[in-house]
Amino acid sequence: MEKDFDLFVFHRDAMSDMDCTKAGCRGVVVDLEVKGKHERQASYNTQINKHSLEDITSLKARDIGVICRINAIDSGSADEIDRVIDAGADEILVPMIRTRQEIEQVFRQVDGRVAIGLMIETTEALNLAPVVNDHDVRRVFVGLNDLHITQGKPTLFHVLADGTVDTIRQQIRHAAFGFGGLTLPGFGHPLPVDYFFHELARLDCQFTFLRRSFFSDSQQIPASEAIPAIQQEIHKIRQRQTSQIESDRLTDQQQLFRLLNTLT
Repeated sequence: MEKDFDLFVFHRDAMSDMDCTKAGCRGVVVDLEVKGKHERQASYNTQINKHSLEDITSLKARDIGVICRINAIDSGSADEIDRVIDAGADEILVPMIRTRQEIEQVFRQVDGRVAIGLMIETTEALNLAPVVNDHDVRRVFVGLNDLHITQGKPTLFHVLADGTVDTIRQQIRHAAFGFGGLTLPGFGHPLPVDYFFHELARLDCQFTFLRRSFFSDSQQIPASEAIPAIQQEIHKIRQRQTSQIESDRLTDQQQLFRLLNTLT
């Protein structure tokens, strides 16, 4: 039986969030991560959200599932985690994990009240799979933007090309796994989103997020059509035979390396 594949959307506004969840998104991500992010991602074309605890409360009042990305673990994390849980979040997503102690601190503070997801986006986190497997982690997401920055690689595409995502995937045993992001089939720049459809299926991923370009790509298409189109595509890709998977993998790698040659 085919496993479920969940799409999540980052909070925009109540109407957009409701449209996306009614169309099939599993939930909404409220993003509170701001500490150190402006400095870390300076000069990179990344998105820094301006969400709040009130966004969690508002979404829960509409019976929408909420994942809350908190700040990286520091001396203020215990208070932040308590406030996020009190606001109604169903799950917390912890970025920039670096040590076993940070993971254990999160589990002690949460104390079973909500689910916990972890982001692998530091060089140190690449060695933490055994710790992740020893805890009841709901999901693991590879953050390509911050991972390539912390590893000192020129672009996130270098992380895709060097086998890092494959290595992480092989080590994660129980948690749902995801990376990248999706938009409508046929879109995506500079790497077509077909690459991510293929790789998410090949690596037996169970979830990802709608990328920010989804909303510009789907301007002329209602969410009620756009999101099912993405879900239908991932379902179709997951039905491929082994020979087709291998053929697509070769084509995808060639395309990726051609892109890298234009970027370096």
